[in-house]
Amino acid sequence: MVDFLAINNYVHYIYAVVILLVFLTLARITLVITDFYLRKIAHKTRTDLDDIIVKRIRWPVYYFFIIWGITISLIYLKLPENIEFIIKKILYSIIIFFFALVLIQVVLIIFTRWIRKRVSKTSTTIDDELLPLFENLIKILVIVFALLYILKIWGVEITPLLAGLGIAGLAVGLALQDTLGNIFSGVSIIADRYFKVGDVITLESGETGKIQEIGIRSTKIRTWDEEVMIIPNSQLANKRIINYAKPGLRARISLDFGVVYGSDPDKVKKVVLDAVTKLAKKEKHILTESHEPEVFFTEMADYALKFSLKVHVDDYKKRYGIKDKLNTEVYAALRKAKIGIPFPTRTVYVKKG
Repeated sequence: MVDFLAINNYVHYIYAVVILLVFLTLARITLVITDFYLRKIAHKTRTDLDDIIVKRIRWPVYYFFIIWGITISLIYLKLPENIEFIIKKILYSIIIFFFALVLIQVVLIIFTRWIRKRVSKTSTTIDDELLPLFENLIKILVIVFALLYILKIWGVEITPLLAGLGIAGLAVGLALQDTLGNIFSGVSIIADRYFKVGDVITLESGETGKIQEIGIRSTKIRTWDEEVMIIPNSQLANKRIINYAKPGLRARISLDFGVVYGSDPDKVKKVVLDAVTKLAKKEKHILTESHEPEVFFTEMADYALKFSLKVHVDDYKKRYGIKDKLNTEVYAALRKAKIGIPFPTRTVYVKKG
């Protein structure tokens, strides 16, 4: 009877050891399943995303089972309440830590792998710069929530902390208002695809240039004078912009000219269109079949008959050079046809006496 009572006094230790051994076995089985089964299944899939997830979470899950087993085994040990309280809090905190670690690994893997495929297809550098920023933001958010939960486990009142974090975040946001505005404007530019590196744009203020680089805070534009303009993204996002590369490369050239009064409008149109046709045989960028050149009689002005020539080209980058050649051909054709090109004149009448 005495031996039975003695054994009964130690049975809770036996339970604790058995439970701990069971969870150690489960942890080991988890590694075996991960290495010999899950990896093989992951290798058979087309994507390598599952391979990375299995590799990253195997050891955190292993230690998670061990700590869980220690926590449950403590229930059967007759430890002093204060010691048991502290040990359980420590173990619960470690469990939260490992859970946060696994969550960070899984979320980052899925997020970065999904985003990187799209980032690699863009020609701008802003998304490459923003990706590490978002990765760090995810880590910080998960760690902060994990720490807050751990503090709650230890009985710390987190409401004042949350209020303090809110005030601190507001202060930082106000201090970095311009910087954050530029960053979010840069994200908006990428998301809405206003323009990309290599596009030629004209700003609302009149400057024209080629997009050289789109950064987190600013965009660099190279002008035709080989100067680089650095413009904050917030200004670009809130201004009207003409993008010559949208919706396609095709562009139209407008060439306005005038002839003297008394000229035959039909003859003027024919002479100019013949000049365009002649030039189109040498310039392959001029479109004549899908978009025929047109000449419009637009106005009977003070000293000239006004006409407007409309010609389409297949690449907007070529239109300045082609417009120069169009001016030359049209001027030469009008002179050859003896059609006068007037200039502003003024007639003065002098009254005698």
